[in-house]
Amino acid sequence: MPFDEDPMDSRSELDMCIDEIKALQKEAGRPITEHPDVQRLIGQITKLQVDIARMGKEIERMREELEKHRWTPVSKGLPKKGQFCHLYMPEFNSNCPQKGWYSPDKKVWTTLVRSYCRTRKVTHWMPIALPEQALQDKPGE
Repeated sequence: MPFDEDPMDSRSELDMCIDEIKALQKEAGRPITEHPDVQRLIGQITKLQVDIARMGKEIERMREELEKHRWTPVSKGLPKKGQFCHLYMPEFNSNCPQKGWYSPDKKVWTTLVRSYCRTRKVTHWMPIALPEQALQDKPGE
């Protein structure tokens, strides 16, 4: 299944397969769902539905995590006060972003070396996100 495909669409297809089995049973006038092969297929379809639901939740979790690592144009929003970020300043002509934060009170960006960037234009920022495990670990453990 392609990454962008919605797993819920596949679940609907599985539901249609089950409905088709039931329709065939009705057409045959006998309980074909009691046949061992049909029971096995229904079991596999049910397992696939559970797996798809689990994968859908994992994809959503991964999309949320991805959002933490996207560059945000300054025109679309600013970081929280005191939030440490990667900063992109085109006039540095470098692929290496600077680290710093935005001070909304002074309306300036401050780099890690504490030089105010009043004359430098920050066009994009990205939060520095630590892995969840690192945030949960306590020093000395």
